[in-house]
Amino acid sequence: MGTRTLSNPPLRELVIDIQVSTAPGFDSSVFKEASEELSSEYPIVEPQYLLHGQFGFKGGDFDGIQQKQTLLGYIYKSKSKKNLIQFRSNGFTINKIKPYSSWEAELEKVKRFWPLYKELASPLIINRIAVRAINDIVFPVGLSTPDKLLRYHPRTPKVKGGVTINSYVRRHQLSVRGGYTVNLLFAYEGKRTDRDITFLLDIDIFKKDSFNNEESAIWEQFEEMNQLKNEIFINSLTKKGLEVFK
Repeated sequence: MGTRTLSNPPLRELVIDIQVSTAPGFDSSVFKEASEELSSEYPIVEPQYLLHGQFGFKGGDFDGIQQKQTLLGYIYKSKSKKNLIQFRSNGFTINKIKPYSSWEAELEKVKRFWPLYKELASPLIINRIAVRAINDIVFPVGLSTPDKLLRYHPRTPKVKGGVTINSYVRRHQLSVRGGYTVNLLFAYEGKRTDRDITFLLDIDIFKKDSFNNEESAIWEQFEEMNQLKNEIFINSLTKKGLEVFK
């Protein structure tokens, strides 16, 4: 069941992330050199900054907040702004915003552009890898009651005249097989129309380790995280709920 996939996945955004440590004093402006190689697919370039704040005092009295920006890296975007690559001093990230084609297509981007990042950043070590799937689960109004579609549905106290849930958030952090950690967020934020009702299911899977830049092991673990992502999604909906996305 963990390897089962859906023909119509409700992904809003898929994120594949590799976090690294770079040498002290690393200059993130070197990532601008990636522009030429990425320009045909990712012509839009935006700098990312890390904002530092420091409280100032003069004569023992508060003298405001001093702010300083440090260049973290660059975001490269496709013309549609649906495909993004981040080159940062602390890591490399692929973002795919819907429409979503396939897991294989997105992992192939990671494998294709990671060598360029590695050449520019010369990371000392890979210390964290992650896969995150943000899902907008949209059900037609009148299809069924949410508790018949979702395994994560709040129980409400019995009140004369009935109650309506205006918002709901449920968070878990789980330790699962393979040494992975899962941050699982299920929420309803009142997104409802006359036609449909939307729930959020955010599945963030990661592993912290010292990978020593061993790509083959990383690709295998990304595949494991993808299978785990699918398994968690499928087991968050009932059989009737899954019928919507087949």
